[in-house]
Amino acid sequence: MPDAFDLVAGSVCRLNLPAPYGAWNEKYEVESIEPTAGINDSDAVTIRLPVVLSEASDAVFAWDAASEEKDVAPGAFSPTGGKVQSPPAVTIITGSLAAQQSGDMTIAAVLAYWQASVSASAKGYEWEYGYYRRVESGDNGTVSWKWEGWRSGGQIADSGADDGGLFQAVVPLVKIGDRYRYKIRVRTRGTYGQSDWLETAWIHAAGPEAEIAAPEITAIAAGAGWIDVTAQQSGDRNARELLVYAASADSPLTATLLWTVNAGANVSIKRRHSGLGSGVTRFYFARARDQWGNLSPFSAGASATTT
Repeated sequence: MPDAFDLVAGSVCRLNLPAPYGAWNEKYEVESIEPTAGINDSDAVTIRLPVVLSEASDAVFAWDAASEEKDVAPGAFSPTGGKVQSPPAVTIITGSLAAQQSGDMTIAAVLAYWQASVSASAKGYEWEYGYYRRVESGDNGTVSWKWEGWRSGGQIADSGADDGGLFQAVVPLVKIGDRYRYKIRVRTRGTYGQSDWLETAWIHAAGPEAEIAAPEITAIAAGAGWIDVTAQQSGDRNARELLVYAASADSPLTATLLWTVNAGANVSIKRRHSGLGSGVTRFYFARARDQWGNLSPFSAGASATTT
């Protein structure tokens, strides 16, 4: 009868079954129990007590501290999670390796490139560029550098493609020469935030290296304390400036720059070197310079002596 099995779900009981079921005589926990009744025949009702038991013997929960409990060395604890990591390093270059080609036009640039972050949560990269501008002030020509601030360069997605994990960014519209110093900084953008900025050293922007044909001293004439010099720019289509030098000896290594004139290919210029006094001999040389600052070799020298 149900009252002979006075248990509810969660109760613990021990079975006492006859042979050959003695191996089941362990401690159990009642998972479910529910009386039911069924019609046996027209004059009788069968009462049943289906029950589900789960073994809960002492052996199941036995614990031997000597053999099963292990010491765990405490590690360094940080109450905050680690940030996404920045790229390992950022390299910045200029000159021929960084120059950009657009049709038949070559554009000077500053290029930065970096390896992917080691963080698995990295989704892309954000980069910025900035520059220092050379400032000369005072009668003594004191030089200082003015920081012009950071400018957004853009964002680059980490697609996860097999591209060697190398990313690059190009600074637009740089000014070549030693009056500007450029630098770039990069940070990783990830699922759980962004890394610290990783900043490069500064660099002067330079154009691609190129060979320029030399111009020519085409005529020279002297008078009382003056010498007229006529020079013709080289036929090189990349030539932009014509530089004329003077020396007291027949060597361009000792020459001093006299004039810098904007002059394209094959343009001829004439300048007067005055205030020389009488009986003074001077040697003149010319060089061409392109838009990137590349200089041609010196022209052959030409000389004259004032009357």
